[in-house]
Amino acid sequence: MGMIASRVAPAYSGEYPLAHDGAVARRSGRTTHAGQGANGSIAWPLADRRQAWRMDKPPTAVSAARLLILLSALVWLAFAVIIALGVHPALPDSVILQWAMAILSLLTAGILLVLFVLLGRRSRVAFFAALAVLVTLSVLTLADEVGLADLVVLAITLAGTVCLIGSRTWFLQGREGPSDPTRVA
Repeated sequence: MGMIASRVAPAYSGEYPLAHDGAVARRSGRTTHAGQGANGSIAWPLADRRQAWRMDKPPTAVSAARLLILLSALVWLAFAVIIALGVHPALPDSVILQWAMAILSLLTAGILLVLFVLLGRRSRVAFFAALAVLVTLSVLTLADEVGLADLVVLAITLAGTVCLIGSRTWFLQGREGPSDPTRVA
């Protein structure tokens, strides 16, 4: 049998392509164990499982982005509590406006927590939503009077945005990987 073109053929023919050059283990005349190539290299079934594991494990940038989004959610939650308790030094006099600010801050924290969870599930929609939310929060942070607390929130938000952009290929390619011949288009 010639070069094996798809992953389905080896299951039926009993031949395993070698991981390094695509040759077939049966052709060598050497006896090999299942999953081992003629020269002792790992044949594709085991290598494919290892590659699939690497594709499912999030890159460090994804973990960092999720951690920063969680930290941002906790900051917004703390801000909502501070406003609701009325201890923020620059609160408006209107009670309705104070509660509106507290509720909006709580909603922001909730949205960030949902994005934290969905990004862990490798959701493309969550990736784009997280970028939109983080960029919006960055712009709105700059629209206010910028103080030290605003700069800290801005740094956390921008760092999360940069980490998400840096790990975009993990979210944008399919779970099967970019070169899966069995993937149905």
